[in-house]
Amino acid sequence: MLCQLHVINYALIDDMEVAFGKGLNIITGETGAGKSILVGALGLILGMRASPDVIRTGEKKCTVEAIFELYLQHPALKLLNAMGIETEDGELILRRDVLLEGRSRCYANGLSIPVRTLRELGRALVDLHGQHDHQSLLNTDQHLDFLDGFGGLHAARAQVEQSHHQVVRLQNRLIEKTAVAQRQRERRELLDFQIKEIHAAKPEPGEDERLQREQSVLLHAERLLEIAYQIEQVLYESEKSVADQLGEGAHLLNEAAQMDSSLEPIAEELNGLRYGAEELARAFGDYANRVEHNPQRLSEVTERLETLNALKKKYGGDLESVLSYEKKAEKELELTDELEASIKKIQIKIDDARQTFAHCCEKLSKGRHKAADKLSKAICRALRELGMPDVQFDVQLNRRPDPEGLIEC
Repeated sequence: MLCQLHVINYALIDDMEVAFGKGLNIITGETGAGKSILVGALGLILGMRASPDVIRTGEKKCTVEAIFELYLQHPALKLLNAMGIETEDGELILRRDVLLEGRSRCYANGLSIPVRTLRELGRALVDLHGQHDHQSLLNTDQHLDFLDGFGGLHAARAQVEQSHHQVVRLQNRLIEKTAVAQRQRERRELLDFQIKEIHAAKPEPGEDERLQREQSVLLHAERLLEIAYQIEQVLYESEKSVADQLGEGAHLLNEAAQMDSSLEPIAEELNGLRYGAEELARAFGDYANRVEHNPQRLSEVTERLETLNALKKKYGGDLESVLSYEKKAEKELELTDELEASIKKIQIKIDDARQTFAHCCEKLSKGRHKAADKLSKAICRALRELGMPDVQFDVQLNRRPDPEGLIEC
């Protein structure tokens, strides 16, 4: 409601304050007393067009300030909240300054606002009923506000808005999650294939290096056997083998050491070399027994290396990287499963929220039908008292389908 109007330097008004009480307020006066000027000042604060001509002669600007007290769920509060303008205990102070150069400065609770915003607030705050004034009674966009206000349905309407907001919020979450899930489903097929490919190969750390060494031996088995045989011959088997020559030298040196004890360490060292040559010869003999020319095993090793090299090329430079990728892919696959479960939970919440929304809509609908009947009877009764006995007034409510339910309009 309008609580106070303060007018400074407007037309003939120097400085005037008018306080309004609850209920009906009547301002009377003879022609020329300034009633129309007061209404004009009120229109100014409601966003109507302003001209420098309204400024009191000799002054540089005129100011109109109005104080409103807004009830809970007042339509103006939505506009104020959208603009980020706070109200304390529902109090709204509007001020407008009109300057000589034709510009206007408008304020809502001390914050500067455009004239068009002031005009929007004005339409939500006050109806000026006159011969040429726009009346919100003819604005169908406000009819539900009138009906809800008459029926005390603002709380029920707020529940509808809140429940609808919850449905929309959950649906937006579902859309986001579903989009992510769709991308992950496409990725899931690839991950599943990659995990199965690595798992089927069962690579082991260092396996490729071990197989490469085995492959080299198998590829050169014949030559390795030749070399082992030749070394064995040189060291032990031939007539002039290293072992035999070292043995002859050791025999001579042992004889010399009996004559010169200082040669004993050298003799021991030479004996060790002879035994070492014999050990080396036996080692190469054992090695030759282990090496075999095996084309089948070579084929198996080569094929296995090709498999491992293909994995390394796709998933990393070594087998450790391949195994690390497998674990990472398995973890990503688990997250995909968790996302699918999350989507199902959101869908359940949406179903519950839709039921709540439908219940709130039905409750509001019943309240509006009840209020519409009371309003129709009250208006008809009032008009008949004004001498219109045959008047008929009816509030019509039609259902408008909505994706989440039914809303009265």
